[in-house]
Order: sequence, then C-alpha cells, then structure tokens
Amino acid sequence: MWLHTSLVYFTEGQDDPGESQSKHFHEPPYTSDRLLTRINIKWGSSGAGVEAPSSMKNHDPIDLVTLININQSMSWPAASQTEMSSRLDLLKNAMKFIIRQLGDDDRLAIVAFNDQVIKEYTTGILEISDIGRMAIEKKVDGLVAKGDTAFKPSLEHAVKLLDDRADKKRAGFIVLISDGLDSQFKWGDDSIAPTDPIRGLLRKYPVHTFGLGKAHDPKALHYISNISYGIYSSITDNLNSKIIEALAICLAGFKTVVAVDACVDIRPGGLLITRIDSGGYNTTLNGIAASVTYKEAPGRQSTATDSCSVSLPVHVTDTATAPANPCPPYPLVLQQMVRFKVLDFLISVLKEFQVLKEEAAGAVHGKEGDDPVLQAIAASLLERKWKEFKQSDESWKEAPRNFLDLGGIDKDINAMVGILKQGLGVGCIYSWLSSYQMQRATTTGLPGAHMVATGQFRTPAMDAMVQEAHRQLAKEASAQDAGTSIVCKRAAELLDGVNKRFDLWCKLDHDLPRTNQPPSHQEEGHESRDITAVLRGDINRARQHDIYLAADDAIKQWRSFLASVEKTHGHGPDK
Repeated sequence: MWLHTSLVYFTEGQDDPGESQSKHFHEPPYTSDRLLTRINIKWGSSGAGVEAPSSMKNHDPIDLVTLININQSMSWPAASQTEMSSRLDLLKNAMKFIIRQLGDDDRLAIVAFNDQVIKEYTTGILEISDIGRMAIEKKVDGLVAKGDTAFKPSLEHAVKLLDDRADKKRAGFIVLISDGLDSQFKWGDDSIAPTDPIRGLLRKYPVHTFGLGKAHDPKALHYISNISYGIYSSITDNLNSKIIEALAICLAGFKTVVAVDACVDIRPGGLLITRIDSGGYNTTLNGIAASVTYKEAPGRQSTATDSCSVSLPVHVTDTATAPANPCPPYPLVLQQMVRFKVLDFLISVLKEFQVLKEEAAGAVHGKEGDDPVLQAIAASLLERKWKEFKQSDESWKEAPRNFLDLGGIDKDINAMVGILKQGLGVGCIYSWLSSYQMQRATTTGLPGAHMVATGQFRTPAMDAMVQEAHRQLAKEASAQDAGTSIVCKRAAELLDGVNKRFDLWCKLDHDLPRTNQPPSHQEEGHESRDITAVLRGDINRARQHDIYLAADDAIKQWRSFLASVEKTHGHGPDK
C-alpha cells in the first residue's frame, strides 16, 4: 500500500473567476490495502483520506521487466573472501523466488546487461506459466558476470519492450538491479539537460532501482527511480537475506496496484494556494473543495476515469497574511511539516558530500566504495548539522508540546551517521529520501531497530511477502544443512574405508619377524638374502598400489555422490 501525504499552504484571498487556482499532483499506481492519498492542510483541524472503492479491491496481473547488471564485480564474494556465494549467485536465488511468486497471469522479461544489453541472456516478455517459469529460471541460471556497467542501453531496451506490447492491459513496471558505476553516462539534474529525451523515456514507466554492495552508485540509482516515480533501495550488507527481502517488498507493491494516473485536484473557495509540498511528485499550480481523479489499473473491465470528493476543514483568518499565533497545526500536519524539512536538510547534506567528492578529484571511489576517510568526514558533517537542525528548527521543538513523537526520525539520522562511520556509503540516505519522497517502503540499509520511521510505509501484503521470503531462506538453509550433514557422513565413510585398508597393511607389516642384519665383516657381494626383507619389500609395494586403488575408487564414489546430492538438494556442499 502506498501513502502520499502533502502539505497545502493557504492565505485568504478572492478567486479570480477567469484564473483557476487549483493544484494538481499526479501519482503512480495506487494499491488497495491502504489509503490512496491523504491531504494534510497547514493551520487545519483535520486531514482527509481517500480510499480505493470496494470494486477495486481485487488485484490485477502485471508486466515486469527486470534489468540485471552482470558486470564483472557481480562475480565477487557477497561479503568477504571466505564466503563462497557471489553477489550474482544470491541475486539468482532471489530472482527465482520472485519468478515463483508471480501469478500465472503475470508476465516477466529478463534483460541482462553490462555496458550493453547481453542478448544471449535476455528474454522477451514471457507468460508466467509452468513452461515460462522454467524458461526464465534457465536464463537466470545461465547468467555469467563480465564487462563494465552502463544503465542507458538497458533502460531504453526495457521501455521498448513495454511500448511494443500488443496487449497492454497489464500495468508495466521496470526493476533495475546493479552493484556498479555507470561508465558511460552521468545521472543527475546537474548533468542531464531538461530537454534530454532520457527524461521523457523514464517518465513512461516507474523504474525501481536496487543498489548492491558498498561500491554501487546511489546518486545515479536514486535519480533514475525518482524521475520515473519509482523507489530506490540500498543493500550494502547481509546480502543473502536483504536482496530477496527488498525484491519481495517491491513485488508486493506491484501485485496490489488498483489505480493509475491519479490526480488530486484542490480548488479553494475564497483562499489562495501559496505552496504545496508533495514530496517526489510533480505539481502544477493553476485557488476549498478537493477531488481525486484516477484510472483503474489496466486490465479491468472499466478503464474510465472516475473521481471522488473530499471536504477539507481549514483554519482561516480575516487577513491575507498568516496570523502571528495561528491555531496549532494538526499533529499529522506538523509531523509532515517536519518530514519535509528533514528531506530538504538531507538533500543539502548530500550536496555538500558531493562537493567533497569533487574536491577530492573523483579518485576516492574504488572497489569498496567511497574512501573511508571521506565517509568519516561526511558522518561528522551530518552529525553536526543534525544537531544544529534540532536546536534551531521551531517545528521540531514544537513537536513535544503537541504530543508528537519524532524519535523515529532522530534514530534514523543517527543510524545514518553510524553507517557512514562504518564505511558503508550514502546509499542509506538516498534510500531514506526515496521512501519519504514517494511515501513508499524501501530497503534503506539502516539497522532493523532503527526502521521506525520508514517502516510505516510497509503494507500487510509486503509483510506477508517478506515472511514468505524468510520461510524460503529458512527452508534452503535447512536443506543445505541436511545436505552438508549427508555429505560429511559420506565423506567420513569413504575416508574410513581407505584408513581401514591402510591399517590392515600396517598390521601385516608389523606381524613380520624382524630382519636379521648380516655381520659387519660379511664380504661384499655375498649372495645370502634374508627372506623377511624380501617379503617386507614386496608388501610395501603391494600396499602402495592397493592404497592408490582404494583412494582412486573413493574419489570416484565421492564425485558420483556429490552429483546425486546436487540433483536432490539443488546445490552442492560448501567447499
């Protein structure tokens, strides 16, 4: 479920009949298991919520295009040199979970890319039937990491796949997963011109981005998701569980879409709208009634535009300026006011961090991400400025007097400081921004205990999908433990067999009588030989040959056994 909260600022004035003073802001697809939108009014005594009509509670099939970055670094160990699974191995496992969670009416395309689309590992948009699942899983299994990274070719390919659909009854989504830096294109408002076609391309379908590891580019992935009304998630540690969890949260959002192209239209009567803060959503200010206009998700029987009305109680004054001592804001309004200020605060800190990187001549981003010294400086900067913000911002200081608990936000910011000190990068900040800008759940990389603030965007459907992902991980871990136990037992049996053969030969050698040494005065070339010495030599040669054959047979049995274990449990033993 996705929640969108906006602040609307009014002053008193008269509407000009010839000039509409309405405010529009558009949303991407809505979901059914939460309020579609909530409009909070400054100086107001209440907020207003719009729920999905009961006729829209069922969920519709989707078309999902997944872009998988298979650059060389995806072959690196997921956490350390002692951990055998690579990032790509973990992603393959997570993708198989997603493939199995998609419904038979859903469709999926896999697009593998490095600095270009790799056609041999790429599919078209395929039906998710039993045969379709097998075909897509086979493609995923065959992925091999190689090359560099460039996002633009894969994004263009994904949009073309969705544009070229003969059947467009399903809502289309794009997921981009990468652990690398774009080697061909700089992403950001400071480097992409307003008229660049890539902006229009990204507006067609929401792109949800996922950054893996400490060395991915959070700025680029956040920009791509933000401009397309998607979300960005940062996954820098615990990749084994966090990759599948992040994708589960995202998929649950896709599978609960009920409306698209929603538009909130606010028309003041006798008031002027001076500003609306709407997070990451676009607004167009054209003067208090409100309506929400939306289209049902593609594939429903009715695709006509519908609307519903909302009444908004608002505190007003007799003057055209804000009162010196207005009525205290409604608690939810005050909370949202603070959140928007925190968003602006974090954006300013990230800009300062970017300046620090540029002053370091860009030579501070390597295999392990941004330079640890630079991150330590950024942590100190964030810590100091956050302290100053809490001491100076009136809304923050007013919160306790209005019985408003903002401790979750404070914990999140402090956790960001801790993550920077650990050298895990600024992805946690960008993903936190994404969650609040778009009012949706993301994976931020913040410690679980500090997810109070962003956790409010998790829906029941998301929680259920995450629980299913955890059950799958537990099942795989149990199977792996069982497989490892079986393997260890069989290895011990084979080694025991070889050892017993060796012990038998040693016993035979021990039971032979000791050789009598010839006297020292025995003449050279004397023909006499002790029969025991002859037997001992023969036994040693026979023992070496027999142990070699026993070891060779054990190796053959071991290889055959491993093949049967892999076939039964879906994996081999840990090496």
